[in-house]
Formats: sequence, structure tokens, C-alpha cells
Amino acid sequence: MKSRHLLIAATVFFAGLSVSAQDRTTPGSITGSVLGYNGTERLAAVPLQLTRTSNKGTPRKPAAPDYTTETRGDGTFVFPSVEPDDYTITPGTGFVPMGKQREAIPFKITVKSGEAIQNIHLRIVPTFSVGGRVLDSRDVPESDADVELYEMVYSVSGERYLGQPRGRATVNALGNFLIPNVEEGEFYLAAIPSARRTGFATTFYPGFANPEDATPIQVHGDIRNLDVLMVHDSLHRILMHVPRPAGVPSDSSAYFIISTVSRGNFQSSVMGTASGAGTSTFTPLKDDRYASPGLPPDSYVIDVTWVPKGQNISVAAALAPNWKAPKARISVTVRGEDVDVGTVTNWTNPVQLSGTLRNRSTSGAKELSTASYRMGVADPVGGSINISVKPDGSFTESIAPGRYFIRTLTSPGLYIENARISGLDVLHRVFDANEGTTGQLEITVTNGTGRIEGVLRDSMNRPISFGRVVLVPPPEFRGNPSGFLTATSDQTGGFTLNDVPPGNYGLLAWDWVRSNAWLNPDFLSTVEGRAEKLVVTPDARITINPVATIGTR
Repeated sequence: MKSRHLLIAATVFFAGLSVSAQDRTTPGSITGSVLGYNGTERLAAVPLQLTRTSNKGTPRKPAAPDYTTETRGDGTFVFPSVEPDDYTITPGTGFVPMGKQREAIPFKITVKSGEAIQNIHLRIVPTFSVGGRVLDSRDVPESDADVELYEMVYSVSGERYLGQPRGRATVNALGNFLIPNVEEGEFYLAAIPSARRTGFATTFYPGFANPEDATPIQVHGDIRNLDVLMVHDSLHRILMHVPRPAGVPSDSSAYFIISTVSRGNFQSSVMGTASGAGTSTFTPLKDDRYASPGLPPDSYVIDVTWVPKGQNISVAAALAPNWKAPKARISVTVRGEDVDVGTVTNWTNPVQLSGTLRNRSTSGAKELSTASYRMGVADPVGGSINISVKPDGSFTESIAPGRYFIRTLTSPGLYIENARISGLDVLHRVFDANEGTTGQLEITVTNGTGRIEGVLRDSMNRPISFGRVVLVPPPEFRGNPSGFLTATSDQTGGFTLNDVPPGNYGLLAWDWVRSNAWLNPDFLSTVEGRAEKLVVTPDARITINPVATIGTR
């Protein structure tokens, strides 16, 4: 009898294991829709791929998709039988996520056993090709040049500027070019002569050295008839002597960025040594002398620093935080002749930023022994520096001269209540850190942060996946970009904003919006009227289901 009971128990046990294993492996499904550039039109015949996130692949050989499908005539799609796992949805050939290479939010999906995921919302755009000719002032084809497409983006402080190239091609012997795989959108086209073509300047379509005068290109299909007339006259060089400062390793290289002086809200870094085009580099001469390419009359700012051997530096990536090389900035006005600025001697050494962090938290568990905070770099390059705090609350860090803002505190549950240098508030604005001007930084932190959560929805109450939610502070606190808090909705439309300092806010939401656009006062003024008003009290827990703005570009 005892053996029989054991047998029955064992049978039930193993049957339970079998049922449990089956529950964990029951296929699920994913349904949704694909919307295009305007955010309102549904795209048909878009190939979609579903790939396990564990299947990494390489840039040259991407991972093979685990599942494929295509959108129907009404723009909807379905992956009908998907094994439980973590996945990424990507469009197939001829399409890219809206904002590819800029701020596209990865379409990441987690499928649980037997789960039917519905209403996935994807913003995807087709790609096209952009072509034309590059001509000189006599309408003769110019073959010794590259062409690049740029897009207007927003910096970490909300300034509009031309970002990194979004497409590039080399002009052939007949002056023709063709840039493939250009996503739908607005771009600026630049023709960049090689270093061999003296007397020619980087020229923006249809024929201007100053990008402010350029005509943007609207790409909503293949383009083949763009003629760029190269600027050829009134070009002059900037010459300078740049000896290596004391203490800089001998294997370091001088790195230059030359930019036009900001005019209005249009900024552009027109050339730096990181660019692949020949005319975008300063030419090294003899005896530590350097020469810029030919430049049209204008006012320029040149930033010079030294790059350590082996470091990949570009105008899209800040120097390593621990790099202590001095920097120099030179302002130059080019008129009717070459300008020799002489020897660069105004090197600014790293700034010693010292101060204390005082914990005013009412919770004894909030120790300073593991605390640190981050400072953001307020220029188009961006970046941030982590500053560690000693158990006694003191800190000292060597930072490069420049403009900074207090970014975040890394201890959950705490927020920065105030920050002052020499008695002046620096928590709610960008401040300059330079030799002789930066006093002790006094930071006070406390607890009582709030949390805001909810589900992002459209006007028909359907969840919006992969959308953006932004918490906007009152006007007097907008001088610091980190006062704006952001979150991304997940596959169900859910989002959470943690560690929200107490205060008054407005909540804005989009299905897609360009990164940092909300930091630009002009853009914010056009959308702020739609914000939902919120009051976050200490330790508040707020649930809100905002309606997303659809179709932002």
C-alpha cells in the first residue's frame, strides 16, 4: 500500500513538473501597427523582424531574425506564435526606426508564456537616396569632393545645431553623387572639397558657405537633381603656432574644432579634425604650426585640446573624464586676408572643483559613504562627469574648464535641495568653471522624492508603446537641463518617473519627439499649453495616464 501511495505521489509530482514546464514555453503573440513620418499614416508592406536580444550578431553580420512578418494594407502586423523570451523588433530593408542614429528608442519586447501582446505602436520611416551634381563657379563638374547630409538636432542645453553626418558619398569624375539609405526627413546638404582643392570652401546647398543661408532638403522620396555650386572666392586661412604645453605626453595629438560664432538659435560646428573629409582638418606645418582650410569672411571660435594616444575622439563624444590636458579657445575674425594668431599661450589648466555634500535626510539609512553626483557638460558635445563623495561629505575633482550644470544624485530616494558656489545658486542654471572663478561648491541633499507612474495613451485610449514622457519644471528652474525629467513608455505603454523632487510641474507626452527638443524655449513655447499640471509633495505617489501628442517631427 505504501509503495502505491509513493507511485501516485511521484506521478502527480512529475505531471506537475510537465504542466509547469509547458506553461513556461507556451507561445505568445505580438500585434500592433506601424505609423510613418507624420505619425498619422499607417504604412503597408513594411517588413518586420523579431530577434532575440541574446542573439547579438555583429555590425557586418547582423543576427538572423527569429521571426519575420509584414504589415497588412491597414498598417497592422502580427507575430502569431512567439516563444517566451526578450526580443527586439526592427524593420527590414528599405525602412528604419524614426530617428535612426539620433534618438531612436529600441523596440524591445518581452514575451511571457502564452501572453498576447497587443497594440504595439511603432514609428518607422522609409529610406530613399539623394543625388545630384557638384559644380564650380563656371558650372564645370567638381570631382574632388565629398558630400554629406546633416540634420538639425538639439544639444543637451536645448540649442539647435547641425549634428553628425546622416549620410555621405564621394563625388565621381563627372561631379555626380548618390547618398543611399537616407531616412525620410529634413536635411542640409554640404559639399566638402578635398584638401587638394585650395580656394574652395565647404558649401551648403544650393551654394552658400554659411549654413544659415542654406536651403534645407525635404526628403520624402528619391531625389536626383540637386546641384551644389561650390563657393570659391574670398577664402582665407587661419594660422597658429601650437607648441605642446608642459606636462602633456609626447604621444598626444593636437585636436581642433572650429565653429562659427552663434547667431540666433542656429549653431554649427563646421569643421573639426575628427571628420572624414579632407578640408575639415587643420593642416600641420613645420615647427608646431597649423593652418585651417580656406574660410569665407566670418567670425570663428577655435577650440584646441590634446588627445591621448589611442583615444577615439569626435565632435559627438566628450573627452574621457580623467583626461587632464589643458585647453585653449581662440576667437578670430576673418576679413580679406589670412589671419595669423601667433603662438597659442592662453591654455587653461584643469579646474580643481572642491566642496562638501551635506545630507539633510531624516532617514538614518541614507549614508554618504556611497554617494556621488554627476555634472553635465553644457555644450553640443555633451557628456557628464561622476564626482565621488567621501564619507565625511567632502569631494575634490579635477575638471576641464567649461560650462557645467548639476545633473543627478546617484543615491536613490535623495534629491539635491540646493547647490551654491560662493553663496550663488548653481542648481537651477548653467555655471562656468574656470581657473580663479570657481569657489567651494556646497550641496545639500535630502529625502522625500516622489514617484509618477501611469500608462501613455492616444486619444482613443489605446496604449502608446515606446513613447516619451517629459516632466517640465516651472520657468524659474529651467536654467538647468536636468530639471526636466524624462521616461520612455514600455511595450504596454507603462512608464515611471522615480526620484522626483517636490514641486510644481507640467507633464508632456509624445509618441515620438526629437531628443532634447523640450529644452529649447522656442519649441517648448509651442507645446507647453498642452501640459497637465502636477503638484509633487514629499513622498508622493501619483498615477496619471497622459494622452500623447501624435505626429511630432
